[in-house]
Amino acid sequence: MRDAETRRNAIQALVAAAVNFGTAFPEEASMARIQLVTGSLLMALEDFCVDNRGDVGSWVRIAAVDGVVSWFRFLSTLSSESGTFVLPTITCTRVIGSLIRLLTGRLDRVRLLAAKALNQIWSLSILERVVPHFSEMAPLFGDAETGILSLTPDTMITRCGLLLKLIEYQQYALEGWCTCTDQVNGFQRSSIAVKTLVEAISNLLQEPETRVCSIKLLLELIRLMQRRDAPNRSFDPAPNRMETPAVVTAARLLEGIAPDSWPKDVVSVPKALLDPKPPLVQDTSSTPPEDAWKWVVEPGTCFCDRIVWNENCESTTIDDVLTRLGRMVTTKLMAKDFGLVVQSTHILCALALAHVSYRKEALLSALYCLTDHPWPRLRKLTADQLYLHLIGLDQTDEICQISDIIITTAWIGPFEESSQQRADLYRLFGLDLPERVVVTSAANEQPQLDNDTTYADLVNDIARGLL
Repeated sequence: MRDAETRRNAIQALVAAAVNFGTAFPEEASMARIQLVTGSLLMALEDFCVDNRGDVGSWVRIAAVDGVVSWFRFLSTLSSESGTFVLPTITCTRVIGSLIRLLTGRLDRVRLLAAKALNQIWSLSILERVVPHFSEMAPLFGDAETGILSLTPDTMITRCGLLLKLIEYQQYALEGWCTCTDQVNGFQRSSIAVKTLVEAISNLLQEPETRVCSIKLLLELIRLMQRRDAPNRSFDPAPNRMETPAVVTAARLLEGIAPDSWPKDVVSVPKALLDPKPPLVQDTSSTPPEDAWKWVVEPGTCFCDRIVWNENCESTTIDDVLTRLGRMVTTKLMAKDFGLVVQSTHILCALALAHVSYRKEALLSALYCLTDHPWPRLRKLTADQLYLHLIGLDQTDEICQISDIIITTAWIGPFEESSQQRADLYRLFGLDLPERVVVTSAANEQPQLDNDTTYADLVNDIARGLL
């Protein structure tokens, strides 16, 4: 259904009916209804639809969080006689992972409800047999006095670093983390999320056995940059909602941990991360397919399930991963989203002055943004980023000359005024001077702030580094 209120009411009614009348059906019919209700709850937990009223999908997610607690309590009672939980491990992992995504997400109310739901689920001891790492996460979710519930919603994410090293849940945690990192309406919360993420990955880099997790997280960010929404939400025609948050998170991560600081070891990662493919063809119909619920229940059909459970691995290095990242963000330099282009440029500037194989290509892209991009504001921001990275290098004669050119040139002026400086930069970097192509399309003009821009809008732009 297109209406968010109808979806919210439907999920509430479905769970209530299933809990109250679930034991009135034959065993075969009961199992089919269990799968149907669980699949519907998972779809509701992934409802991120927005309209002119804002994040209306949060209404559905909140109803689903409450429904998951009631549903799991009912299933645990149903399973008490046999001693085996009726849902398989892979489905329980998806439900817990979806709650973790909300726990590390951007909305305080949803985050608090997800924490309470996880605390109540951890009181069901029968789940210990089917939920991976149940005992490891018990201090985090099971203890209301010292666990995550003892913190305020603003600081809950500071205790979630553990989730990034658990392979079954790290993609869920990172997806929520990205939306919190890119939260322009909560600059303090965004700073906390970035700091916690950098600290968590820095800790992973300290131990040889956990270094592979840090590289998998970078690959997961690349996957999120190109992910498309699942066909079970075909009523939400929005493109990749995770594209900009994932790029912003990668940029913040490389600012906190320089590319040269990442481990050079050869690691083995799931092949599905190196060659991501969508699980299903995008459905363009106005309503979800009738069997859409199966997509979120049957193992192996969801992309993240293939990552978690796929045993086919392939060797890679951080240099290869950073090359993939550089190529990915280079394709976004002419996007219409100015914030996305700015954050892509930040990543390219970090790679351009690091000892990676993609250095030359990243440097050429960064110099294009500095000297030839049609948006003057982007040229100025690129100059600032390059200068910040240059002052961290050994100050040789060439580096000093490059720094002087960057800080003394008015890059926001006409191209003709910086032609000589442009030629000097390419010469000092040892690159051939390309022919300048002047872009005259009106579509490539610099985005302008509206005359009636509010003070809050200006603060949001500053928080994202757009001014």
